[in-house]
Amino acid sequence: MRRIRLSLRRISCAPEGLRILIADDSPSIAKLVSTLLRHHGAEVEEAEDGGIACNLSAGRDYDLIFMDINMPILSGVQAAQRIRIRNRARDRRHRRTHGNHSPRNATACSASASTIV
Repeated sequence: MRRIRLSLRRISCAPEGLRILIADDSPSIAKLVSTLLRHHGAEVEEAEDGGIACNLSAGRDYDLIFMDINMPILSGVQAAQRIRIRNRARDRRHRRTHGNHSPRNATACSASASTIV
């Protein structure tokens, strides 16, 4: 079996202080990514399916969401679409009440039909 070496040293900005959600149905992958990010100072939560990821993101703002594509309940793509729709609606309500002058909440989803890398 070939060993894979992962490192966050190549990332130009450290994840320190970021709130990150890891959505993956594989406990070993979620644990690996979470451990690496926590080691570098990120605050990390885990979800084992897309439905849980949607529920967690509804109650909390994340700076970044890592989403597995193939998960039970909701796929990563479906969950990302629901999160984006909800965030757009929230942003519209916020702009109506506060105008465009306040900073916009940045929530990122790594899995969607148009942004799969």
